[in-house]
Amino acid sequence: MKIGFICPDAPGHINPMTALARHVVMRNHEVVFLYSSGARGLPFVPYPEEDQFKEALDEVSKKQGEDALQFAMRHVMAQTETIMKSLPKWCRPIK
Repeated sequence: MKIGFICPDAPGHINPMTALARHVVMRNHEVVFLYSSGARGLPFVPYPEEDQFKEALDEVSKKQGEDALQFAMRHVMAQTETIMKSLPKWCRPIK
């Protein structure tokens, strides 16, 4: 079976997911990280566009409290929408 992982490229997210993926590989399954700039040596498919959230990190770091949360959530939701629209294109060849 081939299993796709979608996970932000932040250490607190990618590190545990790659650990999980390595255990899945040890059980003789294939894994691929979708929309990643790298998966610590595991196969990956890069994000189809610029990473909107990473581009906004400088700006979000200047905000505080609810303003920062709302700003970050807008960018996360925009990136999620892009992923969901492009996901079917990537799933077909991965099968």
